[in-house]
Amino acid sequence: MVELLAHLDHDGGQQAWPVAIVAESPDDRSVVFRSYCSQWPLDERRHVRPPILKPGPAHPGDVVGRYQAALAAGDTEAVVSTFEPEGYFRGSFGPRPARRGTAELRSFYASCFSAGGGIGLEHCALW
Repeated sequence: MVELLAHLDHDGGQQAWPVAIVAESPDDRSVVFRSYCSQWPLDERRHVRPPILKPGPAHPGDVVGRYQAALAAGDTEAVVSTFEPEGYFRGSFGPRPARRGTAELRSFYASCFSAGGGIGLEHCALW
């Protein structure tokens, strides 16, 4: 797997576009490539892919687990507390994909939770 940051000309300016490429070799004679990226910078629509893997029982611990639990609960302060003071969140789209520092993170997550409720994640099982 490789992650890269492409730069696009978009609406008269530069837009950073995070992209991930995964290569798998199911046998000695073939390779399957998959790309993961938001299509927002291209067509300003959110495309939702069906899951590739089945749901799994594992849940991360430590700071990642606390972040995901706070995200699912819609708890802005708990989410922000999982970041260092100058930590940042980088989204995959939009005119401001990165939110840096406590104040920007608090504002960003408060807007994410403004409709009520949190953002649940479904963990997958890797075989």
